[in-house]
Amino acid sequence: MKITLKSTERYQEIAYLDSQLFPEDEPIENWQNSEWWIGYHKGEIISYCSLKCMGDYVYLNRAGVLDEFQGNGIQKKMIKKRLDWCKANNIKYAITYTSHLNSASINSLIGMGFKAYRPNNMWAGSEFLYWKWKA
Repeated sequence: MKITLKSTERYQEIAYLDSQLFPEDEPIENWQNSEWWIGYHKGEIISYCSLKCMGDYVYLNRAGVLDEFQGNGIQKKMIKKRLDWCKANNIKYAITYTSHLNSASINSLIGMGFKAYRPNNMWAGSEFLYWKWKA
């Protein structure tokens, strides 16, 4: 499936998509402190992703794909886009977390070179799995 990922500051579109994909989550705040991309397929917004630069590493802090487009490798393309950004900006590490039930995201992260790790500060809680990528 052909998808185009474009860097964006169109936060209202992302907020709408985020509210549809993750209705139980808190709304996104501090938009300007992250890099954002919107995924398009045939001109339609179908996904989004972001990262937050934390100095010498980045945190992959948000991503989503509309249900009808899942299973087409879009999550991996979004991970690759963010890791390419890291490489272009000389960032050597990326971190994130997943629910232990989210096998699709776990498989995508592993497929893109992430390894499970246990951080000193489990910022999302002890019931989550933590992932780290090294350039």
